[in-house]
Amino acid sequence: MSRFPALVVGLVLVLPCALWAQSTATINGRVTDQAGGVMPGVTVTVTNTGTGIPRTTVTNEQGLYSVPQLAPGRYNVRAELQGLRPSPAPTWSWHRVRR
Repeated sequence: MSRFPALVVGLVLVLPCALWAQSTATINGRVTDQAGGVMPGVTVTVTNTGTGIPRTTVTNEQGLYSVPQLAPGRYNVRAELQGLRPSPAPTWSWHRVRR
């Protein structure tokens, strides 16, 4: 009898996390130069065009970046490195699909 309240509380705590995890996305990429060489240390900014809220990360030693937990919407991606002209990437969009 004492296990039932603990199980209900556990489900109440886990269920919102499971639902939340299904409504986000991640933008991953690799920044390279014109010759195809990887570019570490590049600042990548992902901005939600609807809210104007930016998320920033820096590429690793292999030129890779990841911006997780993005809400549904359209995003502009911009790469910048000191001494070089900023390079805008395509606008990305994703929408939550209801099943």
